[in-house]
Amino acid sequence: MGKAFQGIRDNVVIATKCGVDFDYAVDPDVPPLLYDSSREGIRKSVEGSLKRLNTDYIDLYFQARVDPKVEPEEVADTMKELIREGKILHWGISEMPAEYLRRANAVCPATAVEKRYHL
Repeated sequence: MGKAFQGIRDNVVIATKCGVDFDYAVDPDVPPLLYDSSREGIRKSVEGSLKRLNTDYIDLYFQARVDPKVEPEEVADTMKELIREGKILHWGISEMPAEYLRRANAVCPATAVEKRYHL
């Protein structure tokens, strides 16, 4: 994708996700999800995305799934830091309960939410 955006980056909106990977060692056909929304995990993920996408910033960065090991305030604080650093412009959360969203928003308001089933 990074090559495709060369010369037109200001004309496209890039959205991508972090916080989840697949455990192909357990089941290569239907791998279970591995969650990592730790500060270190998100930072590693954003740096990898920036490099692969050949860009200085991501327009919308989603936490792909709620990580039961990480509090929403920590995730939101990490996103707040990334926004302040200019690495992401906005952030969103996928597949979260309402209370998780409330707690995260108290630290850094999410721009977007994604639910599997919606009208």
